[in-house]
Amino acid sequence: DSHVSTVHANHGERVAAGNPLVDLDAGRLAVEHRQAQVVYIQARDKLAELEDWDNSADVARARRALRRAGIALDDAGRKLRETGFLLEQGIIPAAEHEGAQQSHQNRQLDFEEAERELAAVKAKGGAEARRVARLEVENAQGRVRALEEKLRQVALTAPIPGIIIAADSPGDKPLARGRPVAQGELLLSIADHEQIAVVTSVDEVDVRKVKVGQRATITGPGFPDLEIAGGVTYVSARANDNARQRNTSQFEVIVALDPLEAAARARLRVGMSAYITIVVHNNPGALLAPLAAVESAGGEAWVRVIDPDTRAPERRAVKLGLTTLDSVEVVAGLAAGEEIVLTQK
Repeated sequence: DSHVSTVHANHGERVAAGNPLVDLDAGRLAVEHRQAQVVYIQARDKLAELEDWDNSADVARARRALRRAGIALDDAGRKLRETGFLLEQGIIPAAEHEGAQQSHQNRQLDFEEAERELAAVKAKGGAEARRVARLEVENAQGRVRALEEKLRQVALTAPIPGIIIAADSPGDKPLARGRPVAQGELLLSIADHEQIAVVTSVDEVDVRKVKVGQRATITGPGFPDLEIAGGVTYVSARANDNARQRNTSQFEVIVALDPLEAAARARLRVGMSAYITIVVHNNPGALLAPLAAVESAGGEAWVRVIDPDTRAPERRAVKLGLTTLDSVEVVAGLAAGEEIVLTQK
């Protein structure tokens, strides 16, 4: 978490790629980064020491202790032999020789303890200890890199050119100096004016006709003399829970505009309303018949065709295609120029 230090770009402003947007306070993050560096240096030094453990100060100290214990044991052994010889000659009392024996036993115990201590100290630099130390270095290094990445993100810049859109903030607090910022919080967005799109909703009846890649024409009251070409880039597979019209589910559809001239692009604003005409079927040679001329029942459709000689209507089966608001495509059973009867419905 941090707080805003400087705001360079506000809602609605145009920015170029690389322009500064917002600076966050890095004081607390900088402290954490320095602490992480200390931990990393300590872990690295510890690993280096373990990889050359035989020459470490601890091992050298244990070896010196073992040598001193060995010297003391040799002295005690020599003293024991001397007192033994003198006792045999009757020169010293037995108690003095017994004292030398006890001293030798104590020095023997000290020597064995020094040997065990040296072995234990050497074990501290074993393979398992080195593995743990390497993992600690990797962890510390990863922490430093993560904090360095966060420090690089303290100064936010525009990744693309576009228009600044302020994000909804907790408690309706504007993006200004001193405002607290939580980790992962969205501060602002950039509308890419090089790739403008229109978001709309299509009802559940018509959405099955809309496919990605279909061409579209966009107009709007805010740009009345401008007709923009585009194409469908997204059709939602799930109904929008917050958008229902006349109890009919609505599905989100996105239409991307084709590249625009600078003058046309400058007339568009984020949030403008627009009208979209999507070409769901294109067949210039299609034969259309009025809906009022087509009858159907039991999965079959037919029209009544006027005989050119008798002027009497005769029933003829037809195969139908797509339907518009007032017409239907006839793909078989009828020829252009034939007269048909409009039924009374």
